[in-house]
Amino acid sequence: DSALLRPDLFSLSVAIDTELSAGTQWAAKAVAAWKNLSAPVRLRDIVVSFGSKDDEGIVDFLNTMSDLEKKTGLASKVQVQIRVYQGIGHGTWDAVWMQWPDLFSVMFTQETPLGSDTP
Repeated sequence: DSALLRPDLFSLSVAIDTELSAGTQWAAKAVAAWKNLSAPVRLRDIVVSFGSKDDEGIVDFLNTMSDLEKKTGLASKVQVQIRVYQGIGHGTWDAVWMQWPDLFSVMFTQETPLGSDTP
């Protein structure tokens, strides 16, 4: 939620087993307010991960993102990646750290190379 509120401060948002806690309406207002920022939008990438056994979380999040896209055109502003880790339920932090070793570097260099080479 913080990255949507302050896209001028964050270039990358990594969320684990997430939901937009305040809901689609709030998120849509936050994204719409980007045009009123005094600083440029730095947010380029949002990465969200789920475990394949977290069925309810994935479905809810995808529905929310679909609604948000319809209301704001978020996909034209930010690259959104959804990662699903096989055989894991809720709580994918370990899988993210183990399967994305460059995450630590990304966090401290502020560079977000999320191309085809990123697991």
